[in-house]
Amino acid sequence: MHEMSIAQNIIDIAANEVEKAGVRNVLELELEIGKLAGVEYESLEFALKILAPGLVLDGCRLVIHKPDGEAVCNDCESRFSHFNMP
Repeated sequence: MHEMSIAQNIIDIAANEVEKAGVRNVLELELEIGKLAGVEYESLEFALKILAPGLVLDGCRLVIHKPDGEAVCNDCESRFSHFNMP
């Protein structure tokens, strides 16, 4: 389950940013993880809940934005959602 290592990296990044900002914890964590990223959102949320206690993300509100993938036609350069392909 690579979501556990992703969660640990997120926590490490948050801890570094919290230290730079001179604050103690995070109230809300907002992530953008595209639908084509290969991440199981529920597994990532679970991993963050397991790893966060006692750390900077403990008790924070998690918001995950899940943008669609986008494709570009090689012929006409039109852009369209990967999930709405003709």
